[in-house]
Amino acid sequence: MRKVIIIVIILILIGGGIFFLTKKGQTPVDRSNNSTPTQQETGLSANNTSAAQPEEAIDPYVSLKAELTFKARFFLEHYFSYSSDSGYENLRELLPMMSGRMRAEAETKITRGVKADLPPEILAQGGFYGITTRVLSLNLGTFSPETIVSFAGGLQQQETKNGITNILYKNAQINFVNEGGTWKVDSVEIK
Repeated sequence: MRKVIIIVIILILIGGGIFFLTKKGQTPVDRSNNSTPTQQETGLSANNTSAAQPEEAIDPYVSLKAELTFKARFFLEHYFSYSSDSGYENLRELLPMMSGRMRAEAETKITRGVKADLPPEILAQGGFYGITTRVLSLNLGTFSPETIVSFAGGLQQQETKNGITNILYKNAQINFVNEGGTWKVDSVEIK
């Protein structure tokens, strides 16, 4: 019986706390005399009959910038993450996001095979090599909403050679071009 009373008291305290927290920021308005709302209540000034407008202009390209930022992050992390066992599967998955020029370069790289890009010591020993890339920062560079958009970013790469892992920090550049109304990655560079 004692436990039930304690649980009921705790529930009442929690409910009361939630009630008072939600009512804290609200002030009651007396409408008993059927008066019209005051200027302060409506947000209107004496000289203005419309609600106050924000003084800051809204960027019409906010959604485009957000979409391309997401695509840039996704592309960089996948393009620069691969292993000796993957056979450039990462590049195959990214082909639809590439411009015609970059697609041709990627297809050549895929045909050549991942072994052509492995460090010589891995080829000689026949061991495992892999890189996992994470974007740490991404900043909008050039923004021409009809033709080209570029980003510069900071990357962290975890490189594994025959079981030994190293952490590397690099910079990357990614450029998008508008091909037929669709934004495609035209080039990437890592330094």
